Amino acid sequence: MRKKIYVLTIVFALFGVFTAMAQCVPVLITPDNPWFEDFESFPHNAAVPLDTCWATPETLVVDNGTSPFVYTGYPYACHSGSNSLELKRSPVMVVFPEFANDIDKLTISFWGNTSAQNAWSAGTLILGVITDINDPTSFIPVDTIPATAFGRTGQDAPYTNFMGEHSFAGVTPQPGMRIALRLTNTQRSWNLDDFTITAALELQADSLPYSATFGDDDPWWLNNADAANRWTVGVLEGSSDTVLFVTHDNSTPGYDIAVASTVMAERALVMPAADTVRIDFDVRVGGESHFDFLKVFLVPEEVEFTAGRYNNAQSQSLYADYALDFMSYKPQSAGSDGYPHLFNLSDGTVHVTAGMANPAPGGRAKLVFLWRNDNTTGTQPGAIISHVSVMEGAPCKTPTGLLVTGQTNDYVTIGWDADPDAGLWECQYGLVDSDLVVTLTTDTNGITIERSPEMLHGSLTYWLLVRADCGGGNVSDWSDTLTAQILNVGVASPLENCVRVFPNPAQEAVNVQWTMYNGQLDGELYLFDVYGKFVQVVPVTSEITRINVSDLADGMYFVRMTTKSGTITKPFIKN
Repeated sequence: MRKKIYVLTIVFALFGVFTAMAQCVPVLITPDNPWFEDFESFPHNAAVPLDTCWATPETLVVDNGTSPFVYTGYPYACHSGSNSLELKRSPVMVVFPEFANDIDKLTISFWGNTSAQNAWSAGTLILGVITDINDPTSFIPVDTIPATAFGRTGQDAPYTNFMGEHSFAGVTPQPGMRIALRLTNTQRSWNLDDFTITAALELQADSLPYSATFGDDDPWWLNNADAANRWTVGVLEGSSDTVLFVTHDNSTPGYDIAVASTVMAERALVMPAADTVRIDFDVRVGGESHFDFLKVFLVPEEVEFTAGRYNNAQSQSLYADYALDFMSYKPQSAGSDGYPHLFNLSDGTVHVTAGMANPAPGGRAKLVFLWRNDNTTGTQPGAIISHVSVMEGAPCKTPTGLLVTGQTNDYVTIGWDADPDAGLWECQYGLVDSDLVVTLTTDTNGITIERSPEMLHGSLTYWLLVRADCGGGNVSDWSDTLTAQILNVGVASPLENCVRVFPNPAQEAVNVQWTMYNGQLDGELYLFDVYGKFVQVVPVTSEITRINVSDLADGMYFVRMTTKSGTITKPFIKN
């Protein structure tokens, strides 16, 4: 009987050893499956620091227990659940389980708080690696996290301090190397929770020009981690295009804003030597104020982003130098001036064309679409991205300075400021309150509009739009609309040769010279702007009437003289 008991005891002991060994097999982290620890499965016991997969090269005996240990504390001490890792006083060190990945391909993020009442006395948390878990001197610092990074300290401080993300890309891997944290210079406790360790994806890279198809032959890394709202790729109902969109059910657009999420869709690109590249895409995105939003980055490939179930501080300001400025595309309705890199609350689909600095001339970069939302209640439309392209060079500039430069009874000429990179301009014009629309292309920064049968008599009000074409699909947005009124076009007047306007162009004043017709000299001068808006009336008292135009804005104007013999209109330019 004793023999049987003895054998069973050995079997159970060996089973326990094998179980521990099985639990401590190096963990392989993939980009789609990050490692996460919230300590909820650990026992709450100050005498049991951690399970056997962790290591504690430096410990302290504190309050009849051993620090570090898993602690069930007040709400301030945990980011989620009821447990957190407590480092009580210092110096102490905790070493993470072993990972099968090369250490330089990993990134870590976590949440933290300290019970110190003064940040200056709370000590410093050092993130690093260790090559020998039995030798604390083999610890190699990688990053330092002072208590001041928390913003607030003390037991009443809210647990909203995101410690991330931290990359090990600069570490030279060694056999057996593991991630470690060391606390120094404090007599107070630090509580850490919700560790997430992610693996960088070896992204395939395309050279420019690049156009996204979002298919199997165009692999994007959907860096979703364990977030409930996720990027996915698919064809939406009513469309044949494959698009990138945020979803909460893996099939339909939209997100559950009751669950905080930060997710990224990333694509590697081989960059040219040019200083600037142009990014084009169509986007439709909902959101609430500036708490839920889209950000777009063009960053060096080694820059890491951490996805997960939290409100990520990286999405507010980190990497702002690499973020697209959305100010000209109507960003969020609240706080837009303070957050130019955030985009949401768009009305329908918005086409974005923007120049961005090349972050890696001659090297590799990543295009990143980042979606972030907080955890208030409800469901909103999510971001939908389509027709993405990246090409060398700055965006084609939208034409400005549209101006009527000449007019006769048979035609009117219009010019605009030229973009030196543009070789062609596409023009559209037509009559106001008419279905007449004419589209033409010109290789100069000006066009001549000839009278059509609809324009033979009376007043004419027309509109004109122009956009620049810099080649290779690099087309600008449409210009602002030019609306102009041309009076009495095509109606010959016996007074045509009786009125002379000079100098033209004018700066300070314009003279209107009147030659008598049928012995009549009485009348009035009316001044209109290029839009047909009345400016002023000037009495005619002599053969030459001087009009002060020094206070007028630069542009096209019309002088109209009304006499007993009829009406005549003459244009002039103020510059």
